Amino acid sequence: MDFGKLLARVQAILLTPRGEWPRIAAEPATVQGLFTGYIAWLAAIPVICSLLAWNSASLNALVIAYLASLVGAYVVGIIIDALAPSFGGQRDAIAATKLVAYSATASWGAGVGEMIPLVGWIVGLVGSAYSIYVLYLGLPILMRCPPERALLYTIVIFVLTLVLFGVLGAVLGGASVLGLGTLR
Repeated sequence: MDFGKLLARVQAILLTPRGEWPRIAAEPATVQGLFTGYIAWLAAIPVICSLLAWNSASLNALVIAYLASLVGAYVVGIIIDALAPSFGGQRDAIAATKLVAYSATASWGAGVGEMIPLVGWIVGLVGSAYSIYVLYLGLPILMRCPPERALLYTIVIFVLTLVLFGVLGAVLGGASVLGLGTLR
């Protein structure tokens, strides 16, 4: 794992997303490579920061949150890919996974807010809002949708992602309540 390359990508997508999306589009990638080389690492930030901040946090709940992030990222990639033709774009599962991976960078990075009592949620909200903006910038480039349709495409993805994570939270939370997968 080349952490220097990972950190350079994080910096570029956060600071210059307009310029970074064309570079990302041109790079060869696989869904598995995106998950093992980027998503798995970034999705761990909120979980690790929660563990550090709440030393009494349930390890079970944190593992469930991490798994929900990974499953959610995979399913959102499928959603982005499936919706592409509806917004004048072209289906491409790898490009859709790139969009999920790199647009969520700010949201996952904002997980450091878990360590700031009382205002951490503001950091998370700002990171999530920026992630939505970065997704909006990337859709025309990676999914080749017309720029004038990118805003509606972004809104639909956002709403479906909220629904998905609500369902994942209910299902995985229910599994936790039932004692499935207890790590104690």
